[in-house]
Amino acid sequence: MRIYEYQVKKIYAKAGIPILKGNVAYTPKEAYQIAKKMKCNGYIVKSQIPAYLRGQGRFVEDPDLTGFCKVSTPTEVQKATQAMLFKHLKTPLTNDKSFEVKKVYIEEIKTSVERYSLSMRIDFENQKAILDARKIVKGQPPLKIICQELKLSQRTFTLSRAKKIAAGLGVARAQQAKMAKIIQALYQVFIEYKAFEVNIDPLILTAENEFYAMSGKIAFDPDMTAQNYQMSSLIDLEEETRNETRARINNCRFIDLEGNIACI
Repeated sequence: MRIYEYQVKKIYAKAGIPILKGNVAYTPKEAYQIAKKMKCNGYIVKSQIPAYLRGQGRFVEDPDLTGFCKVSTPTEVQKATQAMLFKHLKTPLTNDKSFEVKKVYIEEIKTSVERYSLSMRIDFENQKAILDARKIVKGQPPLKIICQELKLSQRTFTLSRAKKIAAGLGVARAQQAKMAKIIQALYQVFIEYKAFEVNIDPLILTAENEFYAMSGKIAFDPDMTAQNYQMSSLIDLEEETRNETRARINNCRFIDLEGNIACI
């Protein structure tokens, strides 16, 4: 189960991971009002669908329009929202399937001086949990890569280990503690939600020496939603089919396959 970016951002903020100013909008007028209250020098309007690489996605109705749009004023935010809503977006990961955009996420734009990515995931093939941390340069291979095995029996990620990872990525000593706390918080989300994967990509460092999670994802087993109220509240009922909803209410899963067959 994959959730929307705005939901991920709320979870990250609650865990103590710094995020940029932003909010979700369902209408162009609401998008304008959100942008006006934010009072930013620049905005990015992000289509919200349960899929990744939305910035590289294209709309079926308008192939020249991508899933992300950078603008300068609240009026431009409103126009960009109007252009995206209720159109169907395909990304490089959705193959031939498209998703109708019913909401957008309005977020401020910050200029980065350094970029990193942090990922914690389950490697099902090798039956391991892996931490992957990278220092990245746009358009180039990662400058540094740190890959470590995680022991999920440990309920917390030690500060000293997190600081060593930050140092290994080349983070300046003055900012190592900040990144270490983000690594610790990301691990807590990974454990709490029993996730298949959590990531921040990119994690930016600004000229003011502040870190922000610009984008991120959480993927977890939808069967866990029956055991956890926090997780069940993340389900988007509009994305469920009638059969999927009926199955979930009856504590089952319905998985539609090609043709006229399915799995329960």
